[in-house]
Amino acid sequence: MNELWHIQKTLFEIIEEARPHLKQHETASANPIVKKVVEFAFIISGIY
Repeated sequence: MNELWHIQKTLFEIIEEARPHLKQHETASANPIVKKVVEFAFIISGIY
């Protein structure tokens, strides 16, 4: 459980670090890579 929480935390940290590098008009949901990471994080949190 702790390992999965750590993975989820790491994914959100990656998103936070990537956010300033996104084009200003591009939202996180519009960016396909960020969208996939977010979906993966929610899948992990949903299953566990």
